[in-house]
Amino acid sequence: MFEFIHPTGVPARTSAWQTLSDQVHSASALLQSGTIDRAEATLDRFFHGLRQAAKHLDPSFLAKFWRICLGIKSIDGRIPGGGCLKRFFDSLIGTILEHNGQRHPLAVLVTAIRNVSPTELMNTLRLGFWMSIKVLKQFIGDENTMVLHMWSVFYRYWNERRDPAGFLWKFWYIRSKYSNGQLYNAETAITLSYYHAYAAYYVCRQRELARPIVMSLFQDAKEEVGRMATKGDVHWSLVTQALAFSARAVAYFHYERHEMSWSHGAMDIAIALLQTGDEECRIRAATLSKMLLAWLKNTKNTPFSAPQEKVQTFQEVPEVFTEGPSYLMKMLRSTAREISGNYNHLMTAK
Repeated sequence: MFEFIHPTGVPARTSAWQTLSDQVHSASALLQSGTIDRAEATLDRFFHGLRQAAKHLDPSFLAKFWRICLGIKSIDGRIPGGGCLKRFFDSLIGTILEHNGQRHPLAVLVTAIRNVSPTELMNTLRLGFWMSIKVLKQFIGDENTMVLHMWSVFYRYWNERRDPAGFLWKFWYIRSKYSNGQLYNAETAITLSYYHAYAAYYVCRQRELARPIVMSLFQDAKEEVGRMATKGDVHWSLVTQALAFSARAVAYFHYERHEMSWSHGAMDIAIALLQTGDEECRIRAATLSKMLLAWLKNTKNTPFSAPQEKVQTFQEVPEVFTEGPSYLMKMLRSTAREISGNYNHLMTAK
């Protein structure tokens, strides 16, 4: 897996930004279920964690920033009073200025995005997301999980396609490259399988290719989270996220074959394990429980619906900044150089 390592030997805060992104997803799920109080509590934890993570910026920030923006934007329309996206920008800008000074390019970049009109915001986020991937690719290449998963999220969200064979081959290449590595462990194996399955199912929509990857992923994630449970250490991470994802997928695959007991069983296993974990794990367990209950009440519903065509139309890229999109690319490059200048990027199994 790809990781930035500071010269002092301290890894980048990749997991911190991943947690922040997942908390936004959890808050959105709670709002969908009508649990507003818990959603607001989750957002409070998010903003507290944001202030801590933003004190020490590293390149992994660029991998999660745009997805967090998209998630909070969707929350704004459903939470009483809204204003979460503005609060996010203001909190991030304030922390950056406090710890890095007014000339930091990221403060300039986020300020510019905050000032974009609501009608142009989605196009701006799309443009920024795409350019961030391009910038990171220039720095580190695209044969690593950070950039590949960013592409997966981008393609899925905006329903854009790419050559399935070439894209998925890179996941196979990374998995084979690190499968015999000295630092290869269960967490690394599960993470790589999760990203591969996500790309195959959601992005390339290769259902038959995704099936064996998902089945294997579910077994590995179930065993690893089971070991975590025996130690009383079930916490939200890419491993528990992989369990939640694969349980839903496995349930759907069994449903297609009318293997109802196996389908229910996969969901039950994931729910039981996640219920023993921290707040984020319990939120996902509750989400799976609600999904399974709805499915049992109406057999026409499935626990993991097949990917649907999501058509989003975009006008020509707007001139959202004074100097236009070229200015955004310039600021992203400056930001990447600024926050990666003190890091040595290494391809390493975490």
